[in-house]
Amino acid sequence: MNAALEESVRKMLLDQDVRLFEGMDERAQRLYRRQVRKSILGAVRRAIPVATHLTSAEHLNRILGVWLEQSPPQSRLYWQIAGEFAAWLGSAPDLSVPHPAFAELIHWEVLEIDVINAPDLPASPVLGRDIDDRAAMILDPSARLAIYQHPVHTLDRRSDGWPAPLAVPAFIVAWRNPSNERFKHLQVTPMLAQMVAHLHDGSPLASGWAFLEGLYGEFDRKPVLDELQRLIEGGAVAGFLLSED
Repeated sequence: MNAALEESVRKMLLDQDVRLFEGMDERAQRLYRRQVRKSILGAVRRAIPVATHLTSAEHLNRILGVWLEQSPPQSRLYWQIAGEFAAWLGSAPDLSVPHPAFAELIHWEVLEIDVINAPDLPASPVLGRDIDDRAAMILDPSARLAIYQHPVHTLDRRSDGWPAPLAVPAFIVAWRNPSNERFKHLQVTPMLAQMVAHLHDGSPLASGWAFLEGLYGEFDRKPVLDELQRLIEGGAVAGFLLSED
């Protein structure tokens, strides 16, 4: 399918103003349009079971309808559709939501899908498992860092209400467990979260320590090292790669 035709089909299926093809069965086109839109909205609902449980069907349908009208999905990959909804929701202006934690909960539920579908670690030189200040910390490609103002990571379909805001934001590292391919996460201290964010570009661990000292002055490294060791043992940190210099 060439690009122009693909865009025309997309407009017919997803534009708010229906743009049917001339010379083709109108009823069939409208039926196909309804089925595609129903499938897209169903994919999002299935991806966010906890938010669906906590939100009235009427309210959720309204929000999904606004999304589909304002920013219909672009991806050809079915599993990425809910992620596009979450990204839009995080920046949608003047949108009435059922609770301040709603967008965060959507992000948390979609995060699991993103992590599970992340690529594998590419072939590379052998990574050391010992923490080495001279070496670059290599995160597993599935590892993600998230920050939440509400404890959305504690909610499930048995939850009977929205949570109160946290006194201190929750810093979460999430990744795909290499032993069983399942979603895993660990709440970490702001210090470790800041180090992980700082070292994502492959800088040596020593650069992370210097960065934290610039923020906090001298501090006890042991709690950070203990958390880092847990990430190594869990597989979020694949290992440490010495520079060839």
